[in-house]
Amino acid sequence: MLAASALSVAAEVVEGLQVHPERMRANLEADGGALMAEAYMMDLAEELGQAGAHDLVYEAVRAARAEACDLHVALCKA
Repeated sequence: MLAASALSVAAEVVEGLQVHPERMRANLEADGGALMAEAYMMDLAEELGQAGAHDLVYEAVRAARAEACDLHVALCKA
């Protein structure tokens, strides 16, 4: 009963949503790829370990923001 109620509320919430692909793309580009930080970290953890990958990606995000460049570019420089 609780699951059915939650599903009903979720359906009401998403009913009025509109997708604007151009805005989605602009928002993704505005953050310089930082949204992908966790995905990069997971991939790098296989080689560097979890702590090493975290530290590398954390510093790359800081560098990307300071230099106003893409996270991918900052990671390539690291």
